[in-house]
Amino acid sequence: APMISDDTLRMIHQFSADRDWQQFHAPANMAKSVSIEAGELLECFQWSDEPRDGDWEHVYEELADVMIYCIQMADVLDVDLDEIIRSKMAKNAKKYPVEASRGSSAKASETNAHAPSAVPHPGCVNESDHDTMPTLFTQGKQYMDLSS
Repeated sequence: APMISDDTLRMIHQFSADRDWQQFHAPANMAKSVSIEAGELLECFQWSDEPRDGDWEHVYEELADVMIYCIQMADVLDVDLDEIIRSKMAKNAKKYPVEASRGSSAKASETNAHAPSAVPHPGCVNESDHDTMPTLFTQGKQYMDLSS
């Protein structure tokens, strides 16, 4: 069974549709929201490897918020989550071959397993993602920037 059911995906979409919130779902807004919620998830573990006051429910809620915004961002960009995750995992497998990476937390640059060879796409933060990002971004939906 899929980790996230089609019913759950529809519920996420319908929640925003019912409130007419898609108008605010520009990629930059969604990326900011993912980061904000990830910070709130991290805050659950501030000063400890366990959640503050043992509140795992709060951890689950913050994790859900991160996932919801990631799913909504994929929808805004009109990308297939399975496709982009499989593509990234294939790159990770090349970047971190088992024989060079097993049991090591070293970055690829430290193991010389990967060296970027081209200038990344302007929308990319991670240089290792530059090969697929232009394709993924050009498949995105058109949206109206309401920030101006």
